[in-house]
Amino acid sequence: MPLETARRSPWSRQGTAGSAEGPGAVGQAMTGTPSGTAPRLLRVGTLNLWWRFGDWAARLEAIRAELARWRPDVIGLQEVWASDDVHLAEALAGELGMSWATRMATSAASTGGC
Repeated sequence: MPLETARRSPWSRQGTAGSAEGPGAVGQAMTGTPSGTAPRLLRVGTLNLWWRFGDWAARLEAIRAELARWRPDVIGLQEVWASDDVHLAEALAGELGMSWATRMATSAASTGGC
């Protein structure tokens, strides 16, 4: 879904998930200022990790490879698993040289009932 036109800067553009790059493709936005500074590419994406279902070892390798290929500046991960020893978002961020943060939903009400 495109950004609302009223909220978009005249110096921005948006990539489309499900584009030629495939589902979950990282969107791209050009940011700059009207004073003529050079635009900077900001890569933003989202990825549903689907917990640890299916062939987890193969999926984890694919997740790592795609995140390394996309090189996002910001990525929102859904269905991230964590145990007492490992938090997947933290591990992926460490491997990719990124920072990470998390917010766990505490009830259905805090997620809008989803």
